[in-house]
Amino acid sequence: MHGAVYFAELARCVRALRRGDLLLFTDWRGDPDERLTAEDDTTIADLFCAAAERGVDVRGLVWRSHWDRLAFSAEENEHLGEQIERAGGEVLLDMRVRTGGS
Repeated sequence: MHGAVYFAELARCVRALRRGDLLLFTDWRGDPDERLTAEDDTTIADLFCAAAERGVDVRGLVWRSHWDRLAFSAEENEHLGEQIERAGGEVLLDMRVRTGGS
């Protein structure tokens, strides 16, 4: 499936979730500023935070990346989780990645 089609459908489905619904996600590179569609500036963090604020049970498992100094996404992963948690969701960082790599 093409990414543009997938992300537009993801946005549509998450926007339809209501209080008591469950949103589970996993992410390898959790960039909070990832835009979902070309039509608006909604980011993945905006979408998931808005769902949590509506009472959707938002839970995620995000791979804890290597250090940012190695050009990976450790800081972005942490910030995505922090934003969602402030909105009422829960995001765990998968800490099984060794600092120097596998």
